[in-house]
Amino acid sequence: MRGILTILLILITSATLFSQDHIITKKGTDIEVNITEIREADVTFTMFKDSSKTPYVMDKTEIEKIVFSNGAEERFANEKDETIINNKNNTNRNTKPDKIYTMDGRVIYCEVVEKKRFGVNYIPSKSTDNYIEYLANTKIDRIEYANGDVEYISGSPQNAKNRKDPKDFSYLSPHYISINVGPAIPFGSFGGIAYNAPNTVGVDVNFDATYYIFRGMGFGITGGYMHNPSNSFLQTQLTTVAQNNAPGSTVTVGGWNNAYILAGLGYYNEYRRFFLDYKALFGAIFSYYPTTTARYNDAGIDKTDTYTSESISYMFGGQITARYFITRKFQVKFNLSTLFGRANYPALIRTVNEPGQAPQQSVASFGIQPLNLSWFNFSFGLAYTLGK
Repeated sequence: MRGILTILLILITSATLFSQDHIITKKGTDIEVNITEIREADVTFTMFKDSSKTPYVMDKTEIEKIVFSNGAEERFANEKDETIINNKNNTNRNTKPDKIYTMDGRVIYCEVVEKKRFGVNYIPSKSTDNYIEYLANTKIDRIEYANGDVEYISGSPQNAKNRKDPKDFSYLSPHYISINVGPAIPFGSFGGIAYNAPNTVGVDVNFDATYYIFRGMGFGITGGYMHNPSNSFLQTQLTTVAQNNAPGSTVTVGGWNNAYILAGLGYYNEYRRFFLDYKALFGAIFSYYPTTTARYNDAGIDKTDTYTSESISYMFGGQITARYFITRKFQVKFNLSTLFGRANYPALIRTVNEPGQAPQQSVASFGIQPLNLSWFNFSFGLAYTLGK
């Protein structure tokens, strides 16, 4: 009878003991809990006797082992003597794992298989099928290899010494912004509308922002301003208009002004510190017809007539960019672009300015035809790396 009571007491005690999980800390504390999640760097749990089920998180570095309610145990060894076997097929058994420290504070125990330009291929230490996973460099703070080497990837924002040296070109980002300036050279018309484009070299000031989603495809935005002096074709037309409306006037013709914004897809090739980017672009152009000014005397009153017109239409083209990294963050940059734009002017607006009178506007009698224009643009500038 006493033996039966003893057995029953043991069973009751065992049921009570294993009705909850136990976290045994490195300091020897036994915490009764219910484990809800075990991640690479920490453990989430609720207190066994807490009816509110408030979640708590404890770093694995503070835990010696977990004893589950079914009697199973999971131990967390010290980093100094840690030995993790990736899987049953791994020939590199009983070796310390590599550790990937992420920017959000996690630690991934793994075997680093391959370092790519913008990420790392690795096999998690707990993998049973040798499945290779990928993590982007922008999410990695550093990698601590099994042989003791440490490589900082993105650099911890909390610790300046962890950031890569400006002259360390181990990892270069293709993402960048830039500003550039150079000559804008019109070279003729395209399509079915004949027009002798301005043949004078102007100036192009542009900015560029490009972000590559993955190798082989990126998204870019390019905007800029071009100015070309007017040529004899435009000046002849505008002079005729001005003199017809204001006989005996002295006529001056301003330059051709264009502002544009383009977006498109890009691709790049890398050659160590030298990058080539290619983009196909499509967008809009705001074109301002060269302002013509006619000055004349009308019955003893000095008057000024100005003739202007505006156009918003489509624009497309291509761009090749060459960048050379001076530091990880800064590059010198060269752009070559071919741009095609259409200017469809609705009317030539005449504004008469007379001293002491409000300006008077009207539509000039001479109609303006739609124009298809094209440019070669060469520009040089400075680019700044986005990201790491």
